[in-house]
Amino acid sequence: AHAPPLPVGDGCEWPLQSGSSCRARTIGHECIEQATLTFHCPNMSSAEGVQSLSLGGHWGPDAYLTTWSGEHDADASGNEEKHAHLVNVSGGFDIKCRVCGLARPELKDVDIREGHVDVRLHFGPNILNGFINESGILGYAVHLVDTCHNKHGERLSYVDKAPTGLDGTAVNSVCDCPTATYNIRVRTALPAGESFRLMVAPVISTGHELPVGLMSAVLEDKYTISTTGSTTATTATATTTTAATVTATTTTTADAAVNTTGAPEPAVAAARIVGTFQLDVGSANATEFAADPAVKAAVTASLASLVGVPEEYLNVTLTPEPPSRRLRGRVALSRLLQAGAGVRVDYTIELPSGAAVSAGDMAARLQAADATQSLTSTLSQKLQEAVGTKYPPVVVTSIAVPTVEILEVTPTPAPATPAPGPAPTPAPPPALAKPEEKKGGISLTGLIGVAVAAGVLGLCLLAACALRACRIGRAHSARGKQQEGGAAEGCLVAEQSGGRSGEQPKAGQPLLEEVAAVAPPGLEEAVFPGAGAEAEAASQGHSPVRGQDRAAVEEEVQSLAEAEAAAEAEVEAASRAKAEAEAKL
Repeated sequence: AHAPPLPVGDGCEWPLQSGSSCRARTIGHECIEQATLTFHCPNMSSAEGVQSLSLGGHWGPDAYLTTWSGEHDADASGNEEKHAHLVNVSGGFDIKCRVCGLARPELKDVDIREGHVDVRLHFGPNILNGFINESGILGYAVHLVDTCHNKHGERLSYVDKAPTGLDGTAVNSVCDCPTATYNIRVRTALPAGESFRLMVAPVISTGHELPVGLMSAVLEDKYTISTTGSTTATTATATTTTAATVTATTTTTADAAVNTTGAPEPAVAAARIVGTFQLDVGSANATEFAADPAVKAAVTASLASLVGVPEEYLNVTLTPEPPSRRLRGRVALSRLLQAGAGVRVDYTIELPSGAAVSAGDMAARLQAADATQSLTSTLSQKLQEAVGTKYPPVVVTSIAVPTVEILEVTPTPAPATPAPGPAPTPAPPPALAKPEEKKGGISLTGLIGVAVAAGVLGLCLLAACALRACRIGRAHSARGKQQEGGAAEGCLVAEQSGGRSGEQPKAGQPLLEEVAAVAPPGLEEAVFPGAGAEAEAASQGHSPVRGQDRAAVEEEVQSLAEAEAAAEAEVEAASRAKAEAEAKL
């Protein structure tokens, strides 16, 4: 059997063999009453023993410590062994040392996860016989314990004792305890099905941890359950198992605040505020001041009071700075010697979503006109409570503009779903247009199509005729000019050849035949007066055109032929368009 978690000294060889017993004295320390303890290891592995040890009156009336021999520990090899059974105590068993008090027995959980807690634990120094006495103390351990002081698992946290200089200060009640001396952040998972607390126990100079300490109230697990249209903030102790499905109208069996209206609740977004401010500590040793945990706790509490949030949200670091670093530019030596030592305070504020104050509000308070004066006043009061007159008055000289980082944007709540009503009758789809029925053999659409096609055909014919007329005009104009030039010479084609005129080729014949094939009778005479006479003369074998101009006339005739072909193509295209229009009717 292993030794129970009691401050026992020599006298027993651990572990005890089955069926053996031994006696040992308690550790010789001023915090522990001297007694002789008898332990036994039973033969039956299933045997269990319970022993209640009476404590002194400073723990309260009828206070006692219960030990269980049925508890198991694992050795280095992983083998489980039971604690030895305490069968007898000769003398008293009083634990004389403990911390003087907690700042708040009820600890505020800022972890929104179910089954986890994140709290700040503030407590005062060790007291012995009604006075602060840390001479025989190394530090303080924090444990998760049940209501019977039985420790659950390993230490959650540890802090060394602070050089507070408060030894000898009388503590007649909790109100006299400087509870801001120590500040520890504790984060842990809570086992389900049982109530748990935090216990602070001094660790004495021998390295033994006292088996009993001051306990907090039962830890409350505050977590958030997201529901449709609302956010449910639930508070549950460790004895409550919440496995039910929560809706907007369901209240859990724990102490809960549930929005049953379904309306969205405004929430503050999670944010991180980072900043710094400067302290003038006068003639104090800046390094000692910055390293004092009591000072750090006082600074944390003062800053939390200024911005209006719990201390659990803050993380503060103090760094000593010599005067020369804080004075910029070249200054006189006398001024440098008069300047007090400085300490820079760097802080980070982790603001959870749904907090009572927003990041913008905190930034505004830090930059208010009276912020330095207000922080100086609060810090002076907190330091007086924590360390008395150990340090000279401290002044906050400046507060830098903080940096704000939004970590979680609050989602816009979804609008409430309206109550269902009668479904509207869907409008009938638009009727498809039906083709117009033919009346009397042809419809209005057909008549319009025919008229359009006829118009296109007429325009094409008119354009072709105009083009022909223009070409003929150009040919006659050229011929007229040639007649004027050749009249002085009297050179007819027949005379130049020396033969009869009837034997000469009729140069004008192709041109007149081309015109006659396209233009209606009388068109040439109507457009160009005199053209008919010239054509008659050409038919009798007299050509008014000289031989050297025959090529020019033939070129004009060829152009007219090409224009005629183009006109015929346009007419054919118009005819096809007309046929397609009639086919669609």
